[in-house]
Amino acid sequence: MKRINSVVILLLFFVGAYGQITVRGFIKDASTKEPLVGANIFDAATQNGTTSNHVGYFIYDGSKAQNTDITVSYVGYEQQLITITAAADTLITIELMPLSLEEIVVRAENEKPFDTPVGLVNISIKELEKIPQFFGEKDILKSLQTLPGISNSVEGTSGLVVRGGSVDQNLILFDEATVYNPNHLLGFVSVVNSDALKDLKMYKGGFPAQYGGRLSSVLDLTMKEGDKNESHQKFSLGVISSKLFFEGPIKKEKSSYFLSARSSYLGLLLLPQKWSFNNGNSENFFNYWLYDLNGKLSFDLKKNAKLQISYYRSFDKWKAVEGSQERPNIGILTWMNNLASVRYSRPIKDRLFSNLLFGYSSFKLETSQNSPDVKTKLSSGINDFFFKGYLSTSINSVFDIRFGLQSIFHHFTPVSISSSLSRDDILNTANGFETAVFVENKVTLGKRLSVNGGLRYSVYAATDNFHLLPEPRLSFQYELSRRTSIEFAYAKMRQFIHLLSNGSSGLPNDVWVPVTKKIPPGAADHFSIALDNSFIHLDWSVEVFYKRSQNLADYRSGGSFLFSFENNWEDLIETGGKGEGYGAELFLKKSKGKWNGWLGYSLSWHNQKFDAFNQGNWYPFKYDRRHELELNCNYSFGEQKNKQLAFSWIFQSGIAITTPVAYYLNANEELVPLYTEKNNNRAPNYHRLDISYATSKTSKKGNLRTWNFGLYNAYNRKNPFFISFKNYPIHENPTDFQSPVIGQNNFTEQDTFLPILPYISYEINFK
Repeated sequence: MKRINSVVILLLFFVGAYGQITVRGFIKDASTKEPLVGANIFDAATQNGTTSNHVGYFIYDGSKAQNTDITVSYVGYEQQLITITAAADTLITIELMPLSLEEIVVRAENEKPFDTPVGLVNISIKELEKIPQFFGEKDILKSLQTLPGISNSVEGTSGLVVRGGSVDQNLILFDEATVYNPNHLLGFVSVVNSDALKDLKMYKGGFPAQYGGRLSSVLDLTMKEGDKNESHQKFSLGVISSKLFFEGPIKKEKSSYFLSARSSYLGLLLLPQKWSFNNGNSENFFNYWLYDLNGKLSFDLKKNAKLQISYYRSFDKWKAVEGSQERPNIGILTWMNNLASVRYSRPIKDRLFSNLLFGYSSFKLETSQNSPDVKTKLSSGINDFFFKGYLSTSINSVFDIRFGLQSIFHHFTPVSISSSLSRDDILNTANGFETAVFVENKVTLGKRLSVNGGLRYSVYAATDNFHLLPEPRLSFQYELSRRTSIEFAYAKMRQFIHLLSNGSSGLPNDVWVPVTKKIPPGAADHFSIALDNSFIHLDWSVEVFYKRSQNLADYRSGGSFLFSFENNWEDLIETGGKGEGYGAELFLKKSKGKWNGWLGYSLSWHNQKFDAFNQGNWYPFKYDRRHELELNCNYSFGEQKNKQLAFSWIFQSGIAITTPVAYYLNANEELVPLYTEKNNNRAPNYHRLDISYATSKTSKKGNLRTWNFGLYNAYNRKNPFFISFKNYPIHENPTDFQSPVIGQNNFTEQDTFLPILPYISYEINFK
């Protein structure tokens, strides 16, 4: 580890410049004036380049001795070739035109072919949206589950399992604010509304030093800013929910607003059940309501400064009533996310770019049970206040340096209980302060080799514990040819909060807790090596990874402190767990022609070890799926390619499950299961085919109407949702249940939750 830290530190500083011209500027959408995040700037003569940041800003150094030709490109937009002839440093604005639906992106011969860092998912939002979705709901998190190394936790749910990590080991950011629970509808719909997204970055390894706080992955989502030229509205109607979308200028070309809202109408469909209960014709009813709201204001200020204000809220409420209207028993379950952030960014002088952010993030769940005689309420939650400051610069197009500070104040409420039966409420709270400083430098050495060294120091402080821990990062990329490169990455990750879960779907028995004296911070070492190749219309990559984890935490057997009134929550947690994962991933993507899509395959092993479980021996992690295969295809046809047929097929090896090896009779002659090893068996394999068909038509007024039809689980595969183990005794006299037991009949029962499901949705975009 000391050697890695030394190598990283040597790469961070020492720069110089001479005989060059600096080109600075912003890259925007020509029609909406929104900045393009991650646009490519490439100089074919020197084989050097750079990318735009979150506000579309870039810095590139060309030669003063000659004109500089740079190619500017972005997925879904026409690329531009720009010649810089100025003899002095230049500030420019580049506007790219979006491609129409029937146009296909073709990579230019002189453009750098494949520059995706190891561990970063090479996919766009538009490509992910083409995948057939559950009930037609566009869901980015579920689309990501069709990529190698990323899978779901339970069928139909939004929880991400990345290279054998649990769902709490994924850092999900929405305009830099943390999303703690990504689930709507008990996990079957994610809280991420794809209509609100402008950009995403998904890291499975090779993490930049900017990111920390989780062990397995980072999903960085950027919200749209809104059109600065024209107002637009969109409305969509689906099986589960309806969505509204508004955007437009506040002051043309200077400021904009963006607003999107989504709400279910399950509550309206269930109203007849409530009326029946109110009229005394039914003894129970239940209701469900969900919504989410995205909003953003964006202002272009003087001196190329930018101010952005973002807000997000998601809300779910489930209500069940039984008994009578006069004496009802009412159960209510709610959970919600609230996020807000303010970002101020601007160039400082010629080479330095600054970002300042502050904001708030919270998650709260609450369950209550109210009867005529007793009222009980249980809740849990986490509240964050954060500040982030970043500085970045580029020198000679050789050194790309970034450094910053991040601070988060956490307020945890692991459990809060109040009851009408007791005057004393139970309230457990804890505070923690998490901060980190980081620096990284990407060094381009000639036309073929680039090295990225980074160092992050994380600090966690609370009343009873303090941690100061390094997180080195190091990666190499070497181009074997114009279209082939090999990459290596190492990253050390730390995690100072844990999600304790009895299940895997993000239900309200999942509770966030901090590290304490008894619960140390988690740690993980990631090693990755990848081979990438790109043709004009075909990209493929093979990546091999190894991941080692320490200080994992989990409930002790049968634990759930949310309903354990008498226990200290720390006493119900098992700590000191270890994890190990390794495997290989293949990704093949075709983006040209009427047929396009991708194929993904992963072969992996994921094991865990706790001293208190499985006699202290290693055992397969629950989501240790040996084989995963994903095939996604899209076919565009029609005169304007306004019709699309898509299908998605997924295969997964069965998850690890614990089964009894035998049964024995206790003193009461009851059959008791005997377990020897944890996760000693496998559930049946999982596979499913989804199909969708979409057709679009533009009206005379210019409004775009789209119908979407589809089938979820098209061939009605009975995939396991829940597996139980049952038995019954065999009596000496089969007709006399009081006769002696001479044997037993053991069997496994599988429950299937999601059969074949048709759906239809309608969307209209107003011009």
